[in-house]
Amino acid sequence: MPLHAPERFESMNNPLRVLMVEDSEDDALFVLRELRRGGFEPAAERVEDEAAFSAALTSREWDLIVADYSLPQFNALVALRIVQQHGFDLPFIIVSGAIGEEIAVAAMKSGAQDYILKNNLARLVPAVERELRERQVRRERHRAEETCLRLAAIVESSGDAIIGKALDGVITSWNPGAERLFGYRATEVLGHSMRLLLPSDRQEEEDVILEKLKRGERIAAFETVRLRKDGRRIDVSVTISPICDADGRAVGASSIARDITERKRAETCLAALSKLGQNLSAVTNPREAAYLIGNIADELFTWDAFSLDLHDAEANTMFTVLNVDTLNGQRQEVPSSYMSLEPSPTAGRIIEHGAELILRDKEATMLPGAIPFGDVARPSASLMFVPIRNHSKVIGLLSVQSYQHNAYERRDLSTLQALADYCGGALERIQAREELRKSREQLRALAAHLQSVREEERKRIAREIHDELGQSLTGFKMDLAWMRNRLQGSDDGPALRQLLLDKIKAMGTLLDELAGLMRKLCTDLRPGVLDDLGLPAAVEWQAREYQNRTGIECHLDVELGETRVDPERSTALFRIFQELLTNVARHARASRVEVLLERTGTHFVLEVSDNGCGIKESEKAGAKSLGLLGLRERAVILGGEVEIEGRTGKGTTVRVKVPVSNAAAAADPSDTEEVPPVASTTVN
Repeated sequence: MPLHAPERFESMNNPLRVLMVEDSEDDALFVLRELRRGGFEPAAERVEDEAAFSAALTSREWDLIVADYSLPQFNALVALRIVQQHGFDLPFIIVSGAIGEEIAVAAMKSGAQDYILKNNLARLVPAVERELRERQVRRERHRAEETCLRLAAIVESSGDAIIGKALDGVITSWNPGAERLFGYRATEVLGHSMRLLLPSDRQEEEDVILEKLKRGERIAAFETVRLRKDGRRIDVSVTISPICDADGRAVGASSIARDITERKRAETCLAALSKLGQNLSAVTNPREAAYLIGNIADELFTWDAFSLDLHDAEANTMFTVLNVDTLNGQRQEVPSSYMSLEPSPTAGRIIEHGAELILRDKEATMLPGAIPFGDVARPSASLMFVPIRNHSKVIGLLSVQSYQHNAYERRDLSTLQALADYCGGALERIQAREELRKSREQLRALAAHLQSVREEERKRIAREIHDELGQSLTGFKMDLAWMRNRLQGSDDGPALRQLLLDKIKAMGTLLDELAGLMRKLCTDLRPGVLDDLGLPAAVEWQAREYQNRTGIECHLDVELGETRVDPERSTALFRIFQELLTNVARHARASRVEVLLERTGTHFVLEVSDNGCGIKESEKAGAKSLGLLGLRERAVILGGEVEIEGRTGKGTTVRVKVPVSNAAAAADPSDTEEVPPVASTTVN
């Protein structure tokens, strides 16, 4: 029950919340009056049994419990146990009448702070003040311990490296964050100098740091480089604070190091890509671009070998733009890995599945499935391969390699992929411009070639007309003049008649020769059989003429069935066939030619194979391959394509595919003009 005491003192300024276990209201008032005299301003509640005590104990906060030792229904020891069970840290003072010494000692052992007799309340205030001070000390110590535990938990769970060290630089504490960052366990570094973590070129940093710490100075965050246990250099941001004793003297230091390698890497990568972007805009061909990319890759990760290959997805071929290797300590450009070849197993895997980091042991040999370049006797130990992509399309392959073991790690691979992706669009644009440039050069060369061919054809026709037709006409004219003269100047009837008959016969023979010459000229310009009998017959005729003229055996297989080939495609395929036969005669050194003309689905296919020396890769689109360029142009005009395969000593195969015209493709076979099939045969 609440107690309201009438006595008030002006000096009362120390509130005190008191829970009293007392069955005498008068005794309770005496206790409260004594507390007021001692300078307290008590607010009290008095209880007489266990239930009331338990309810009051948990209903509000208390500063002090004053309990009579023994009440009819309750006693101080039971109240003390209840306080202890709840875990309250409260001063507990027994104020009671006379009791035995043994009981008092037992009460003190049970946890009561003091025992005061009711007839000697003068000891109450000093006892209360003492216990309140001790409780405050206990609370502050508890808070300090909690703070220490909380700080220790923070230190233990921190991702940063938190290191304690003495003023001579010796490491005194090492948290798990330091283990993760630097790779050392605590047992490996405690008692060792911090210089263990400093690169040889930064040892003077520790001297400056220790001098400042001895002066009690805090060292603000600064960026530097430290060494991991594996020898790798890492970028860190470091803050160092002195640890001082009670007198303010520095006795040690706390160092917090944060890994900023990724941030520095990102900054470096961003700067490198920015520089690359500016420089790429000025290059004119893929090789110049490859040199720029190689230089940027060297800034990001030092390499001993570098390669950049372009990939043609449609043809599934690779073409090396640049290979660089370190030979005798000097970087040198080395021969290409690819020259329009299919991707190697390694390259195919990268194109299909993405980037790869390959770290090899010291005894490793050449990487299986890779195409070697440079110093093949010294395999790379650390290799990174990434696809060069423009959006989702793989247009090439980029690789950097080192002869050092474990030179690269997974995040380096991600950076290299970012570099490759950044360059993908630019490389494709540069490559497109370079294709376009070469195409224009080829078209100009083709135009000049066609003009030259036309002029040569005109010269040949003019020569034949002049030499053959001109001579024949001149002779015919002379014969007519002779006949006129004989008729005008002679009267020899029978004899003249026979002479005129002989001359007329000779003139007829000459006219036959003129007609044959005219047919030959017309056939050279366009064979009549192509218009009269169609493409299969024209191809057979041309093959026979070719075999008779060159002595090269020509085997023909025509499988067009009842398909009618329209004039436009007939002409194009026939001219392509003529050009291919001409190329075999000029360059192949062949003794046999296989010809296939067929329809497959929606395409006409003309395939010419020889058993000659075989075309080289460089000859497929070189400056001297204008004939091939011309037949490509003929095929492209009709929406077709040309495939050329050649193996040294194994001959060359040219396959031309031209779409069937819409009318022919849609026509019913019963409505088409019947064209007799040409059987598979060797032309005789």
